Amino acid sequence: MQIDTSCFVGHNGEVSNLQTPTVRSAYMNCAAGAASVQSALIPYLMIKVSNLSKGYGPHTLLDDVSFNLHRKEKLGIIGRNGYGKSTLLRMIGSKEQPDSGQIVLPKDYRIGELEQHIRFSQTTVRDEACLGLRTDEQNATWKAEMILSGLGFSTDDFARDPHEFSGGYQIRINLAKLLLSEPDLLLLDEPTNYLDILSLRWLERFLQRWPGEFILVTHDRSFMDRVTTHTMAIHRKKLRKLKGTVDDVLGQIAQEEYVHEQTRIATEKKKAKNEKFIREFRAGARSAGLVQSRIKMLEKLETPAELEKIAEIRFRFESLPFYGGVMLAAHSLGFRYQADTPLIDGCDLSIYPGDRIGIIGEDGGLFAVNVVDDFGAIKLIIYGKVVARSRGFLLQFSRVFVNQ
Repeated sequence: MQIDTSCFVGHNGEVSNLQTPTVRSAYMNCAAGAASVQSALIPYLMIKVSNLSKGYGPHTLLDDVSFNLHRKEKLGIIGRNGYGKSTLLRMIGSKEQPDSGQIVLPKDYRIGELEQHIRFSQTTVRDEACLGLRTDEQNATWKAEMILSGLGFSTDDFARDPHEFSGGYQIRINLAKLLLSEPDLLLLDEPTNYLDILSLRWLERFLQRWPGEFILVTHDRSFMDRVTTHTMAIHRKKLRKLKGTVDDVLGQIAQEEYVHEQTRIATEKKKAKNEKFIREFRAGARSAGLVQSRIKMLEKLETPAELEKIAEIRFRFESLPFYGGVMLAAHSLGFRYQADTPLIDGCDLSIYPGDRIGIIGEDGGLFAVNVVDDFGAIKLIIYGKVVARSRGFLLQFSRVFVNQ
């Protein structure tokens, strides 16, 4: 940031001598003011990643990449499976070491990471969640209950043994402990995988109000766009970060690669044209100067490398034409694992050709001990009437008991 020296211009139009004590003091005060303005304009740097490389055997994930994370930035990371998103989070969280490069953090900067492994030491969900509370908030059980409620636990669940819950709910307990620990930086690797729509909305509001920084990896792009301020893509072993949404980053990458390819094509055409000129006029004495000029031009002409084609995954669902009016009709449909605990009861549903149906709702919160009998067999009870039509055949069942 430049300092305006006009306040030190004398009557003769020349800058005053800064060696003069009075003028030097005034100049230094102005410089200090300018520096303070500059520091106010530049966000505080929280994480500095420089020249980072990481690979496993012959497979390179990240090649000499760098990026910064500033204060209050909420960063979403995108990239294909196996591109190094989770590996990058583990390196930031010191769970893995880079092959080269460095990650610089502020002193006493606290990082919290969503733990995917289940290690419970307490006998109740409430007590297990309270392990995440900060030292000065050990008695703030209301905080633990508030976050557990947001993540889909009922009041009765607080006193249950955490080992009784399904794997998805056990991950939610780990998420609750992480949020209660209130670190400076949250590292969230696929936190939405085990959430139903209600707890997902709660987490969205929580992260939107998060006062610090977080780095998020998720395949739910709409969720990422709603909670993050910046998006960073891992692409061709490099990083591309900008302020904006997933589509903003992908659009920028597509535009840059289009320009790169067009530049490569234009350069190759120019190179071929010059090579043709050299071949045709190399023997002519009168054109010797022009030929030498074209040769020097070719030596300096650098052709951008052709971008490697990235394999795309394509799939489709095979289907047959359907000419009926109703594909499936369900009447008084029910489903339960135990006679006194219905999950679905009295459900009527009709499916018509061309329907696209999404099913939402709270997770059942079932305990594994309730769906397996003494011999390890899964107990199912399905009842009601379902009529389905397929290729002219009528499929129907009514009140079926399954024990397998």
